[in-house]
Amino acid sequence: MARIGDDDSGRKIRKGLEHYNINTAWLMTKQGGTSLTTHIFVDPIGAKTIALYMGDSLMTVSLNDLDLSFLDHCKVLYTDLFPPHTAVAVAKAAKARDIPVVFNMQVGWPLMEAFGANRSLISEMLEYSAVFAPCRSAAFDLAGTDEPNECIRKLRADFCYQGIIILTLGTEGSLIEHDGRLVKIPAYQVDAVDTTGAGDSYIGAFLYAYYFAGFDPETAGRFSAAAAALTCMRVGARSTPSLEEVNSFNKWR
Repeated sequence: MARIGDDDSGRKIRKGLEHYNINTAWLMTKQGGTSLTTHIFVDPIGAKTIALYMGDSLMTVSLNDLDLSFLDHCKVLYTDLFPPHTAVAVAKAAKARDIPVVFNMQVGWPLMEAFGANRSLISEMLEYSAVFAPCRSAAFDLAGTDEPNECIRKLRADFCYQGIIILTLGTEGSLIEHDGRLVKIPAYQVDAVDTTGAGDSYIGAFLYAYYFAGFDPETAGRFSAAAAALTCMRVGARSTPSLEEVNSFNKWR
């Protein structure tokens, strides 16, 4: 569920989703609005810089704009906390329906604050979240440390969080803590041409592997690392591999 503008970018977004057979019934359009877009610059080794244009359509969505009956069709709710207060309200409604919530904090803390988030809001979101998957910069900012193991310990202690924590670390792999166990998932070595979308592929693959395929968190993490690695071997934000491609990527098994 989101909102786009009735501009060229919005039309491309809707058409692109429909191309992949993604249901757009709950994708709203703001008349006269402009869509959130990004321009991504990739260097010769595949690292990226993202220029973000927020538009005026997504971040102005309020709870009054939403029809929460869409949750009746929902098995898992994924959110990146945009827009913050609305996302928390929807997560609360999902939790009340026993729908697991996955919170993927994709941007650093200064940008989250600029969009209206604060530590109290993060704390409330984590009350409703079964999985918390912050990017490295966001996690380090929240925890006040850039040591990964200590970062996870601090996040759990400071926010009294009981769910699964996934900390992605780029070429260093990822850490998954669940049920008192901390597991290191290595990054698979591939010839990367563009890292855009690798984190999205990771968390999307984890959702499938953990909630739908029934994998345990560690196996789901290896599966997700394979999806991320394959993504890095292609150019573009929509370079997520198919299920068949991940299953045939023998390194993860």
